[in-house]
Amino acid sequence: MTALAEEVAPVIVDDFDDEGAVVVLTSPDAKKAKYTGEHRVPYGTDAVIPEGPAKGFAVGKGIVAS
Repeated sequence: MTALAEEVAPVIVDDFDDEGAVVVLTSPDAKKAKYTGEHRVPYGTDAVIPEGPAKGFAVGKGIVAS
């Protein structure tokens, strides 16, 4: 993982997860090269980034609406 990946929580907007979901990956583990935590919410629910410089930023309906 890069230093940036350790500071920023990646956000995945997945149209194919049931009726759509937002996934925030957290707790990067550089030794295993994976994220050990995730926060998954359905479209229409705010996905709030829990840590890092974007802590508190919400990915909500306005962002995923098409």
